[in-house]
Amino acid sequence: MAKVLDGAAIAAAIKAEVAEEVRALANLGIRPGLAAVLVGRVPASEIYVRSKVQTCAELGLYSDLIMPQDTVTTEEMMDLVESLNDRDDVDGILIQLPLPEQVDTKALLDAVSPAKDVDGFHPVNAGKLMAGARRWPRVRRRV
Repeated sequence: MAKVLDGAAIAAAIKAEVAEEVRALANLGIRPGLAAVLVGRVPASEIYVRSKVQTCAELGLYSDLIMPQDTVTTEEMMDLVESLNDRDDVDGILIQLPLPEQVDTKALLDAVSPAKDVDGFHPVNAGKLMAGARRWPRVRRRV
């Protein structure tokens, strides 16, 4: 017998569970954070990234939306990723694809710290996924 799933109800339950976990972390002085990097004006990408930032706010997570100019170079993006890797207030980095053609996407995704790679594009994380790993080490920090 087929069962109809209520996606909105499931999403709401997951968000409520995550919000409770975020509150528990806040009680320990920990506030997880996401840096979302969006380059260019692709409407679907803008909607997607802004929804991630909005969800962070709803859940009590820190978020930082970074929107470099369309003319950004690979070197500038690498500098940005290096700075995000070094930031203690950023636990996850999301680089929205596609990037402008002048940016070396593979080099950039490889530069994201595996511990902060929310999409799992870093070769270490992709390898762990392919090998069937279920857990990755979590970064814990104080606010």
